[in-house]
Amino acid sequence: MTDAEKRAKQEKSRGMVVNELIQTERDYIRDLKVMVKNYVVPLREREILSAAQITGLFSNIELLIPVNEELMRQLKEADKGCVGKPLLNMGHYMKMYSAYCNNQADAMQLMATLLEENEPFKELCHEAFGKRECRMLDLGSFLVKPMQRVCKYPLLLRELIKNTPEDHPDFDDLQSAMKIIGGAVTAINEFKREQENSHKLLEIQELIEPITKEEPVDILAPSRRLLEQADVTYVNSKFKKHRAHYFLFNDLLVVTRAKSAERYKFILKVPINEALVNNVNVEGETWSLEIIHAGCGKVWFCFEDEEQRDLFKQRIGELVEEHLKAHMAEYSKELERSGQAIPRGLGMDASPLSRYSAKPLPRPPVSSR
Repeated sequence: MTDAEKRAKQEKSRGMVVNELIQTERDYIRDLKVMVKNYVVPLREREILSAAQITGLFSNIELLIPVNEELMRQLKEADKGCVGKPLLNMGHYMKMYSAYCNNQADAMQLMATLLEENEPFKELCHEAFGKRECRMLDLGSFLVKPMQRVCKYPLLLRELIKNTPEDHPDFDDLQSAMKIIGGAVTAINEFKREQENSHKLLEIQELIEPITKEEPVDILAPSRRLLEQADVTYVNSKFKKHRAHYFLFNDLLVVTRAKSAERYKFILKVPINEALVNNVNVEGETWSLEIIHAGCGKVWFCFEDEEQRDLFKQRIGELVEEHLKAHMAEYSKELERSGQAIPRGLGMDASPLSRYSAKPLPRPPVSSR
């Protein structure tokens, strides 16, 4: 294939992407208008929902329509299919999309509550669903349209850049648009993940009953993530066995006892950066570990088989090492900022685990391996 043939093929592919961009933009604007016409306006006019509830559901949806209509106008008027400039201009309005998308999870939760508790709202949604222009799409399907659309722009931009030669007049604008829009979409997705994670942590916290009302269980933290949860046999410092349920986060181990299918009683929690884990022999059990909370005490976990025990030990070990490395890096920076020399072999004495060993700890039911 000659260079001219390759360029012609590339231009054809680019033209197909431009056509897809324009057609899907047209369809998207249509769907936004359908949602406003069949949901926002009647909910407001019939006073089915308060202004606060309408904002909670639809956020700034009515402000997004003119933004995309202007984008559509510029796309259709683009000279020789140079769509980079219109998309670059669109990038300056991404904060408006961030506001909508960051409200997405709360809007879906509010919708579910209203469908359950507000009969007029439920009836209007059923009425709208049956209309031809709604194409048998429910309210939830319309509410996610802006999020879906904003995530589509980087994909289209990537294809456009792939099929646009560097000497093309559209190339630089496409690159700039990708940087702005792609960065905004990444931030939106990250916020969404953090929001979903916060909701999950809150759900878990509400399932765990504290030892006393004066000491509530607080597991909420900005960077905390649930990694796994499972049942396990737990042996306390008095050598009593209980069936327990643990929640392992990236920085915390929480041990509970199941009170019912969805309720747990708090037993203890161990920060990962203060944990040590070793194999032990526990009478009557084959696959056991001791979990040491540095300077505080220790407990024992008994597993059903070797694989479960070793996987849990490996996971804890990896988390401890990760936290230790992060702590050492921060400690080194502190020494540098204060003008102190970083000692060779900087190790455990600088970590939170250095607090361990001063306090006598109970032995397991049978001596350690």
